[in-house]
Amino acid sequence: MTKEQIEILKLGIAPIDDRTILIVESALEWVQHNTTLEFDINNDEDLKALPSCVRLFIIKYFDVNMISAGVSSESIEGLSQSFDTTDKSALIWQFAEELLYPYLKSRVRFVSAKKKWR
Repeated sequence: MTKEQIEILKLGIAPIDDRTILIVESALEWVQHNTTLEFDINNDEDLKALPSCVRLFIIKYFDVNMISAGVSSESIEGLSQSFDTTDKSALIWQFAEELLYPYLKSRVRFVSAKKKWR
């Protein structure tokens, strides 16, 4: 994925550096894997045709991945620290259920049984 392809999506994310490109590409791969939408990440026309809900999901995915884990606040004189234990995966699924519900695949997977003995 290139900087120009991210600009095609009109996400309002700036600056577009290598980390931004990786996060956006990862979000698009997440959408491909977990929804019924079919598109090619490297095709500019497919990127332009993505629904607005996918674009909004990419922004939310980017925001979640920019959250730093660990210490969320500190107090110098009181010598206290607050820690963030946010489950990023749960946040991503929450945004997906809110934004991508018409296209979202079920999280339930069925595995067929195989004979244990031959």
